[in-house]
Amino acid sequence: MTRNRLKKTPLHERHLAAGAKTADFGGWDMPIEYAGVVAEHT
Repeated sequence: MTRNRLKKTPLHERHLAAGAKTADFGGWDMPIEYAGVVAEHT
């Protein structure tokens, strides 16, 4: 599915404003990480 056809959650813009990197998950453009995997788990 192309990125512009993905569904977006009501909080999508807030995730982007917080620096989220997003990916297709079941047809939804979902946040997968913010500061990076290492930074989020240390």
